[in-house]
Amino acid sequence: MKKIMLIALAGILFSCGSNNSNDAEKLKKEAVEGIEKLEAELKSSVELSPNLKKANKLIEMYVTFVNNNPNDDHCGEFIFKAGEVSMGTEQYKRAIGFFENVITNYPGYEKIVEAHYLVAFIYDYYLDQKGVAEDKYKLVIERFPRNDFANEARGAINNLYLSDEELIKKFEDLNRSAQEKVEAMQEKEL
Repeated sequence: MKKIMLIALAGILFSCGSNNSNDAEKLKKEAVEGIEKLEAELKSSVELSPNLKKANKLIEMYVTFVNNNPNDDHCGEFIFKAGEVSMGTEQYKRAIGFFENVITNYPGYEKIVEAHYLVAFIYDYYLDQKGVAEDKYKLVIERFPRNDFANEARGAINNLYLSDEELIKKFEDLNRSAQEKVEAMQEKEL
């Protein structure tokens, strides 16, 4: 009789354990589906500016998912996307926090270089903190010297302290030089 009770109890405990695991996977799947649905809604919106309420809800969903599933493969991607959505809704300091979270906690994430670059870019273009931006751009160049974002960072540093007028003149000169080269090539062909 004791053996039967132990076997029955073990069966009950085992079935409860597997249900919890199945429930957790089901909840995780539903969370990902909810995130994807809200992402699609925001992307398909015809408004010129993103719906701030939906954007903040999406950010909240990303963060909640990561907090509840810290070892899931989606975590780096969701934190990065939270940074993008924050940036798109002009929540620049919040965006930096998310991108720095990616840098610190998900160093193997495929968009790690972009996360570094976006931190520098936000400091440069949106927060007008040129000194911090320069340091962050240099970090991109130092850590990822052959990456396209390192090339972008080099260009950004070259233009970092130029006034709007100086930038316009620089680009006009570059455009004029390129036009002269095209005309010279066309003359050679004739």
